[in-house]
This record gives sequence, C-alpha cells and structure tokens, in this order.
Amino acid sequence: MLDRLREAGVDRLDLLVVTHGQADHEGMAPAVLRAHRPRLLLNGGSGSGTPVQRRLASAGARSVVPAAGETVRLGRLELRILWPPAAAPGARPLEGDPNDRALVAHVRYGHFDLLLPADAESHVTAPLALPEVEALKVAHHGSADEGLPRELERIRPRVAVIEVGRGNSYGHPTKSTLAALRSVPHVARTDKDGTVRLRVAGGRMRLER
Repeated sequence: MLDRLREAGVDRLDLLVVTHGQADHEGMAPAVLRAHRPRLLLNGGSGSGTPVQRRLASAGARSVVPAAGETVRLGRLELRILWPPAAAPGARPLEGDPNDRALVAHVRYGHFDLLLPADAESHVTAPLALPEVEALKVAHHGSADEGLPRELERIRPRVAVIEVGRGNSYGHPTKSTLAALRSVPHVARTDKDGTVRLRVAGGRMRLER
C-alpha cells in the first residue's frame, strides 16, 4: 500500500477510510497514519476491539465514526455514507460479522459516481437507496452473492473492479459473481490485472490496468 501511494506521488493524505474491523481492511492503517499524516480518519472499525483499533485509538489523529446520512466533502469530491446506521448511545461493543457493518459509501465527483460497498454484500445493501453509478468496487472480493444480479440492474455500472488476492484460499472471485458481472461492459480484477486505476477528468473516465 505504501508503495502504491508513493507511485501516485502522495505525500499528505486528506482522508483515510477504514471500512471495518478486519485485518485485510484495517491492518495497514497505523503505517499509513505514520507515513502520510491524514487530516481525518473515518473509522468504520471503531468499537470492534481489534488490536489495530486499539493502536488507532492512541494514534492521536482526528477520528470520526461514520454513520448513514453523513457526508464528507473534500473540494469537489463528496463521500456520502449509506451504511451503517449510528450506534445507539451506550451500545455494547460490536458483535457478529464485521462485514455486515462495513462502511458503504457513495462517492460523487461532478457527474461521476462510484459505489464502495467494502465487504457488505447485497443482503446489507439491497434495502439501501443506492444510486446509479459509473463504477463499482465489487463487494467482498467477489464472493458469492445471490442478490448481485438484481443490484447490478439497479445501479448499472459501466466499470466494475474486483479487489482480490492472487491464489487466495477462498476461491474468490466466484463463478457466480463473474457470471453476474457479464452485464457490466468493463470488469477488472486485481489478481489478474495488478494495480487498477480509474482516472476521471474532463467528463471522461479511463480504466488503467
């Protein structure tokens, strides 16, 4: 991750988003905090009690726990939180599957819309007011998701990207997910395409593998 940020010419970060309390989504957060000093940490893993969360709590960065209905604006970029709902006052530490509480965000930049569901699959996202988007980060590394075909009909992305490790032991992305994604004009996957970049400028979107 640090190599990719260096390649992109990043020095200081405006925003670091931790989607939920699992090592493959929060594990590098302390290193990124040290190297790039984000102005704001949007911490979707807060309350999960993981070792990383304990380290983040003592890192001293300005931290906000995201909740549905909130919006973060950075210049022309707008990040709307669609999930999870705010925790009730005095709620007990989070229990159950962290994927079901993963931060779901709608990113808007001008007329470009991107849906970032992290690891929240369609049983979480189907009841949400999802927008039509130009691009989708496929949920949960391309795991089996029975509701994905219907969700794709709703959001109608032109580009879908699967973030998945090469040779992973989970069998991701699954055949059923790849079949559903045939309805999307352009599909990329990091296990085969390596680093994937989506550049948006001048009303145009360009996918780089």
